[in-house]
Amino acid sequence: MKAHLACGLGFLLGWAASAQEIKKGEITVVTFLSTTCPVSNSYNNRIKDLYRDYTGKGVKFVFLNSNQNESAVAIQDHARQAGFGFPVYKDAGNVLADRFGAQYTPESFLLDRSGSIRYRGRIDDAQNPARVQQNLLRLALDAVLADGKVAMPEAKAFGCTIKREQRKLSRIDETGYRELLKSMAGKVTLVDFWATWCAPCREEMPLLAKLESKLRNRGLRLITISADEPEHERAAFEFLSKSGVSGSGYLRRAKDEDTFINAIDPKWSGALPALFLYDRQGKLAKSFIGETDLAVVEALILKIL
Repeated sequence: MKAHLACGLGFLLGWAASAQEIKKGEITVVTFLSTTCPVSNSYNNRIKDLYRDYTGKGVKFVFLNSNQNESAVAIQDHARQAGFGFPVYKDAGNVLADRFGAQYTPESFLLDRSGSIRYRGRIDDAQNPARVQQNLLRLALDAVLADGKVAMPEAKAFGCTIKREQRKLSRIDETGYRELLKSMAGKVTLVDFWATWCAPCREEMPLLAKLESKLRNRGLRLITISADEPEHERAAFEFLSKSGVSGSGYLRRAKDEDTFINAIDPKWSGALPALFLYDRQGKLAKSFIGETDLAVVEALILKIL
């Protein structure tokens, strides 16, 4: 897999300046936990065993709690009661959960020394330790430590969904759009213009979320920009959340609609839904206006990833 995580370790290094937990050049396991999820708690002893067995081999572990309904105090109390010999950090605003694309507790991400994700997903294949057949995270760790290939680089996590913080949609205009594309440099970016009143948009959104989840580790990012009016912002945000879209969405608030539309694609009338695919250099590779076969979109994405 060897997909590079977002901006490599850059954003993590910035986040961890105070925690001093992640250092460039280290093999690192990032695991998302919960204080209340029974599945997460069933892994407490296995997590302690992993920490004990691999820290001596030079592996760094970072444990995060991204649930907006679990306080920092509750997280500290839980860590103490569970007998963790390591800190669990509060991921305020689920910023890192969004960056990793984490959805469940527990869910782990293994980064090699270059900052590439070599494994993501479940720790093993059974909530009940007596039924475990494959210790997937251990197998991945052993492979990375030996500079070898990870046999199964991704395995779907299971557990409780991360309870993300309710956020408003960020406003975006022509200038903001250009800056947003610049920030996506090095990734293939699919921009979806949509609205809650657009039936094809609503049908398409969950499929786009699944497509990004499938290809995120290969470098695909999905950006959603709603054309709804401000009074419908809450409905738009809730629909994105229910559709499985990770990260923040945007609400279009152009200074001049025609200028905004023409700057994206002069051939675009502003009709919805509208998808715009950008390559890793930020160049518009293809526009898809109106209802589109997403198999066609995926095929083109795979060509430029």
